[in-house]
Amino acid sequence: MMRFSFGIRFKARSNNELMVGRCLKVLHGYQYSQGINSIGVTFPEYCNTTIGDVIGFVAADRHCLQQLMVHPYFQQMQKLKKFFFHEIITVPDNLPEVRYCKDQKSDKYCAGGRQRRIRRGQRIAEKKGYAYQPRYDPSNNERTIQLFHKIPMTSSENPAQVFYYRVQRHETNNISCGGYTSYGLANQQEAKGTVPELVFTNF
Repeated sequence: MMRFSFGIRFKARSNNELMVGRCLKVLHGYQYSQGINSIGVTFPEYCNTTIGDVIGFVAADRHCLQQLMVHPYFQQMQKLKKFFFHEIITVPDNLPEVRYCKDQKSDKYCAGGRQRRIRRGQRIAEKKGYAYQPRYDPSNNERTIQLFHKIPMTSSENPAQVFYYRVQRHETNNISCGGYTSYGLANQQEAKGTVPELVFTNF
């Protein structure tokens, strides 16, 4: 299947994770309004320290990408020279495939996630009138958490409320051109979409 892609490079010394979060929110709004989940995202410069300063959008429908490119937010950021666009390209057939997943399990084993569960247990115990005794699970401390990058997101209903997507990168031998979430990611359930390992040049 033929696929197309365009890329955005963020201005130097930007907060990459913050910029990615804003781009994902734009993508979510566009896909939701169109009733589609056919555009995936890729991060060509994903590494141990950062998600990278480039985000790519991949789809089999070139027209969808053309519409996404002219989103007012993208155009404004381009005008302010905070975003630099790479034109739409045809994805080569011989590229490795990867899957960028929204991972919720890692939160369960991080210190912040454990603290949230303890506070929740305390609230429930207080309402029911008994003393809360957190259960100790030694396997939680032994579990290895795969690298992820925290992407800050804001709620449309409450812009002051910030939550985080934990984005992980997984290599795969299969190509799946659909099945993304509205944010362009795969997940642990039904969304198994993959994207090519693109390299954008000449921004």
